[in-house]
Amino acid sequence: MLPLEKKRDFIEHRSEGLSLRKIEKLVGIAHATAMNWDKELAGEIAQLKQDKLTELYDTYTMTREARIKSLGENLTKIDKALEQADLSTVAPEKLLDMKLKYLEALGAEYIPVRNPLSDGEAPTPQKLVLALAEVVDKVRTGELTEKQADKETKAIYNLLKGFEIVELKNKLELLESVIGSR
Repeated sequence: MLPLEKKRDFIEHRSEGLSLRKIEKLVGIAHATAMNWDKELAGEIAQLKQDKLTELYDTYTMTREARIKSLGENLTKIDKALEQADLSTVAPEKLLDMKLKYLEALGAEYIPVRNPLSDGEAPTPQKLVLALAEVVDKVRTGELTEKQADKETKAIYNLLKGFEIVELKNKLELLESVIGSR
């Protein structure tokens, strides 16, 4: 086995939480080498652990959009069952209770459309760039869906374009005045 392959195996086993002694036997390295690699490759080991945790999280959790969709689908099924229910034979309080719980859960997932520049001051290009960064962060954390982020990004982009056009007009007027005075 090549040293690079051994290092890769070392990182993999260490990220899984195996002891240095066990890794030494599996990979076929000396204890001193294992100790050195553990220090030298600590960043890569930590990153691989984080990547595995993130992958696990992504595998077993739903995005906000998926949760909303699932809740909405179940609410539709409950509505259909309520429409078809013979209230003399079915306990409607159970269906109504479920509906109220699903409505509450669906309401908790609601994210109102927001103004990315809600500080009350006039927008500046710097504030708009910060607003774009905030949108990216909110997408990463699941606070905004891609659809919401797309709308906000387009609005911010159009504002930036407006600033660019105004700046170009001002420069053009300045050039015209300089040329006109000659």
